Amino acid sequence: MAIIHHAELTPSKPETLAAWVPRQSWFVGDASVGPEILGSPRLDDPDGQVGVETFFVRFGDGPVLQVPVTYRGVPLDGVDPIGVMEHSVLGRRYVYDGITDPVYVGTVVAAIDGGGREAELIRDGEHLPTRGELRGVPAGAARVPGLDPRRAVVPEEAGEVAVMTFPGGALRVWRHPSTGEDIGSGARLVGAWRGGPTVLLAELV
Repeated sequence: MAIIHHAELTPSKPETLAAWVPRQSWFVGDASVGPEILGSPRLDDPDGQVGVETFFVRFGDGPVLQVPVTYRGVPLDGVDPIGVMEHSVLGRRYVYDGITDPVYVGTVVAAIDGGGREAELIRDGEHLPTRGELRGVPAGAARVPGLDPRRAVVPEEAGEVAVMTFPGGALRVWRHPSTGEDIGSGARLVGAWRGGPTVLLAELV
């Protein structure tokens, strides 16, 4: 369950994405226009301390990109944030590329192993419509790694795929979500934005 506040963000989420995404090696699109956010489903941090949100964005006529981010109230040691926002309710929030945050990696792996889904959105005690879909597809025995949430994850970027290695396995995250026959058949996280196809977002190997 994700608690959604009536709040103002400075800079806004689209502004934060517009400042960071076009500078990445995997970016494809028109950097002169702002991001079109097609969806932004969330996953639950079991400790309730870190916000975990996945953006499906497109810049102009470019392809849909997957941009997972985390929100923290205190900086993550050893990692530069992609932005810093002032939240009118929660205060300063440090925004990180999800693949560098062990909480993101842990929530994705847990969703895959447990067949989990996107978090419910709650505001003022009422359920809100979800902003997209996430669904874990397990394969074989559960094997959630022991990730230390205080330590940074050091990903290896390989073109459109980021790889995070940890004891017992690795998580591959697709910056350009795959569709059709490329959706995979192993332990994976799939998702969709409203009106969009089911796409491959991450794979546990």
